[in-house]
Amino acid sequence: MSTEENTGNDEERLDDRSPDDVETVATIMVEVRDTAGAAAPRDEVEEMIRTRLDRAGIDLPESEIADLATQLVEGTD
Repeated sequence: MSTEENTGNDEERLDDRSPDDVETVATIMVEVRDTAGAAAPRDEVEEMIRTRLDRAGIDLPESEIADLATQLVEGTD
């Protein structure tokens, strides 16, 4: 559970989402990884993630999208 206080941002963090949303984000990450490949620029990966999240109706904070892109670009968990 997150210990961060609500800062007025209505977007939920991934940790606070339903299991279905988490599964959808995981699927999106696999799709982006497979589509973008290892050499894709970070900004392109972020945009691909953002586009797929929008299509799925999932709003994540920009900082979390950046973290997800970092995971794909740098190969970290």
